[in-house]
Amino acid sequence: MGHGRLGSTSVLRTCPPDRSQQRGPGRPPGLSGSWNGPGCPRVRHPGVGYDSREDRLAQISEYIARAAEIMAFEGATPALHPHVGTWIETVDEARYVLDRVDESVLKFGPDAGHLAWTGVNPADVIAEYAPRVAGIHIKDYHSSIARRSRIEDIDYRSTVLSGLWTEPGTGDANIEEVLAAAGPAFTGWVVVEVDRGSVPPAESIRRCGAWLTNRFAFQNAGS
Repeated sequence: MGHGRLGSTSVLRTCPPDRSQQRGPGRPPGLSGSWNGPGCPRVRHPGVGYDSREDRLAQISEYIARAAEIMAFEGATPALHPHVGTWIETVDEARYVLDRVDESVLKFGPDAGHLAWTGVNPADVIAEYAPRVAGIHIKDYHSSIARRSRIEDIDYRSTVLSGLWTEPGTGDANIEEVLAAAGPAFTGWVVVEVDRGSVPPAESIRRCGAWLTNRFAFQNAGS
């Protein structure tokens, strides 16, 4: 479901720099280091916008704008992909970037599951930016685990290992509402994603495929 080339200007490497590594050319301070390494405070305190600062957001926005321009020049479609554990995690942080980088350069590629982890209704956010949505990551999840993570300050890994994610149609996500929020004119990509399945990988893939077949009425090639 979709067309063209979709690049994801995901902010998955936006944690404090690893001082043992030399910062690459053109990379602003604070944008080095592994996104899920032990030095990242938002991996230790996920889903709540921990230590959010406008000066950092402004710097990241400039960096993303430059990266998006390069990607667009190469024919890709860059799209901001907010993700728990990074410096673009909450809806307010996503809005900050989207409202400061020209829409003609940067689209929106929301991850419904990661937005829900932060405690918002992802459909509301997608509807707000519907004309700008280039693709959507569909995730199903258990809202009680996401809520507990925020309230009890449970780290990223422990939250995921406790069973946050599940196959589509088996959790609390309102996937139909998320898909409808993009509007009838939406022709972008829909990605079904299970960060960590509730069953072994082969069975997880089978269940995802069954859900896709039922939801989008896919038919086998040549049938």
